[in-house]
Order: sequence, then structure tokens, then C-alpha cells
Amino acid sequence: MKENNEIVDFEERISFRIILRIFVVIIAILGCFISYKSGTTVSALALEVNSREVIAEDWFNSGLNYYNEKRFQDAINSFKKAIKFNPKYADAYFNKGSAYCNLGSFQQAIKDFNKAIELDPEITDAYYNRGTAYNRLGNHEQAIKDFNKALELDPELIEAYNNRGNAYKSLGKKEIAIKDYNKALELNPQMSLVYNNRGNVYYSLGNKEQAMKDYNKAIELNPQFVGTYTNFSEFYLTSNKYEESFDILNKAKYKLKTKDDKGTYSYFECIIIKLLNQDTKEAETKFDEAMKSDFDTTWDFDNIENWLKTAKISEDTKKYIKEKTDEFKRHKDLHKKN
Repeated sequence: MKENNEIVDFEERISFRIILRIFVVIIAILGCFISYKSGTTVSALALEVNSREVIAEDWFNSGLNYYNEKRFQDAINSFKKAIKFNPKYADAYFNKGSAYCNLGSFQQAIKDFNKAIELDPEITDAYYNRGTAYNRLGNHEQAIKDFNKALELDPELIEAYNNRGNAYKSLGKKEIAIKDYNKALELNPQMSLVYNNRGNVYYSLGNKEQAMKDYNKAIELNPQFVGTYTNFSEFYLTSNKYEESFDILNKAKYKLKTKDDKGTYSYFECIIIKLLNQDTKEAETKFDEAMKSDFDTTWDFDNIENWLKTAKISEDTKKYIKEKTDEFKRHKDLHKKN
């Protein structure tokens, strides 16, 4: 089962930066005037301080450009240079942390978010992204604290309700998770990923009718998100409806973009083809190739493993599914980001 956590991208505070540039120009003019009138060097110090801030801002903007191009390491390098020229640049720390999150370096990201919050305790998205990083590291209690703080600062931050719901789900507090997903959908009924995540919880609670409605709605709103197709495929598989499971999975066949998508897809393809008593050779080749690649996955194997305990299938098929599941789990542990 795949859940969807989102990192909030930073949107530049343009008005603040325009004001800063105007302020720097005014200081420079005043500094030159004071220097001319008094013969002092006060203006030189003021100009140096403000020129460093302008240089920091230029590096910051360069980092934003790299970030938007998904060149996250280049973005990190630029944000580091911005911080070098302005060590109190909270936004640069925040964006550096966000870039580290996108690279899967969650521990380093948390350090940057900590510094951003130390410099500016009102950066809502820093609490949100730090909570998301804690979620990915399995520290769901701390994640919930950060989402609570983010929602205290911005009660309409939809993504915080979604990710807090994911944290509650991971702690087994599924009814509370559903309340958070409901609140997110109340604020924005077009959030496909929230329907996907709520569908996962209904599925785990045995409410198959509501789970099916949520998966269908998620696909209607975002037909490109492979995770919903694999979740829905698993739903049918563990309901012993193998043909329906294969039909849903096949709808994702030409939508695979990430290594995670390809790995999860090939895993289910192997299992379902085996359950349908068809030749698994081609599917196994794709699965083996996927397992050789480096990718982090949030896939949860509980539903498959619980179903396997009581599934009325041959021992040979059970053994096959367990072997594929164990191999995928080893890959997940080996490539888990930190």
C-alpha cells in the first residue's frame, strides 16, 4: 500500500525582496552622502553589509532556479553560498532543507529546518516539511507535533492535514487519520492524493465499499498517479479478484515514470500473473531489473502478508509470492533513505 506525502515548495517572497533591494539602494546613497559630508568611513561598513545581503539574495535566487529545474544538488550548493554571505538567511536554510528532502537526505533536511525555525519561528512550511521528513524516518509522533504547529500558524494548510493523517495511520490511529483526510477534502475536494490515502485507511479497516469509491475518485482526479492503481490492484488481489486486479494494474502500464513506480508495478505483475497461472518469465525479468536500481519506496506490505496467511492458493504459489515480497522488502531496507 502506497501513501502520498508532499513536500511544500518554497514560493519566493517577492515583495520582501523588492523592498530589500530598494532599502539597499537608499542606504548606499545615504552612505555616500554621509561619507562625502563628514569624511568618515561609516558608509563603507554599511555598503559592505548590504552588498553581502544582495550577493546572498542572488545566490538564493540561483538556488530557486535550480530547485525548480529539479537540480537539487546544484540548488543546495547555491543556498550554501547564500548562507555564507548571510548566515541569518532563514529562507535559504528552509530551501536547502527542502532540496535535501527531495534527495532523500531527511536527517540533513531536519537540521536545516531546525536552523530556519531558530531564525524565523513563523515559517509555517518549515514545520510542515520537517514533519514530513520525520514521517519518512518513522518518527510519527514528532511529525504530528510539527504538523500541529504548522496548522496553528495556518489552519487551512491542506497538506498538513493529509500528512498528519498519514502519521496517525502509521501509528494505528486510523479513525483519527480519516478525520484529518476529511478536513483536507473539506478545504479542497479536488485533492486526489487525499482520496488515495483515505482509501488506504478504509481498505485496512475492511470498509471495501468506501475504499473503492475513494480509489475511483482519486483516479478520476489524477489518472497519472501510479500509486492509486497499485493500491487498487492490491485491493482486488486481496479480495481474491485476480482478473480485476490485473485489469487495474494494466491501466498503469504506460504511466510508469519513477523507479519506484516500475519496481512496485513489476512486483504486482509477477504476483498476479502467477495467481492467474500464466508464464511469469517476462514479468520476473522486469522485476529483477527493478530490484537492481536504487530507489526509495513507501510501500507497506502488511495487506499482502496478512492476506497470504489465509489465502486459498497452492503452496507453490504462496512460496513464490513470499519470495518476491521478501526480495522487495530487502530492497526497501537496503535503499531506505536517512
